[in-house]
Amino acid sequence: SNLHEDLDVETMARRSLMSPRTFARRFRAETGSTPHAWVTRQRVQRAEELLVGESLLDLGSCFGFFALRAARRGWRVTASDLCPGTMALLARVAPDLGAPLRTVAGDAAATGLPDGYADTVTALHLLEHVPPAAGRAILAEAVRLAALRLHEVIGRVAPDDYLDEIFSTFCIGK
Repeated sequence: SNLHEDLDVETMARRSLMSPRTFARRFRAETGSTPHAWVTRQRVQRAEELLVGESLLDLGSCFGFFALRAARRGWRVTASDLCPGTMALLARVAPDLGAPLRTVAGDAAATGLPDGYADTVTALHLLEHVPPAAGRAILAEAVRLAALRLHEVIGRVAPDDYLDEIFSTFCIGK
């Protein structure tokens, strides 16, 4: 699967030898969805397939869509983000959505949580928003926190290949 690639409409249309407009129209007719919505759904499903154990720490949760989904499916979830307001909002709405979870506002590179805090640690759509040095620090923290598995980005990553260096150093699926 190519879910780790930058799969925008222009790229998919070019690969299909169609104009972006024609590709989007045909894609919607075939799947009932826009290409972006379909790719996002596939990435989330793939992330769920990779979860192991019983507990999840989601670094860079933003509004917590993935964390909420996992909590509703029975995972013991901690959502973490740099923005305290976002985490406060998530903490308020999660119980009403049948998704009990814990929220932590703070830096993904220095969470203050203990070693092996969660069975699975995710950093979905986080690393592409930070410079390489910050990405290295976040991945080092994620490895420290993961009791069983570290699952990194599903989506586009920063243009350099520092992740290859990091993942050749750290074990995924301890």
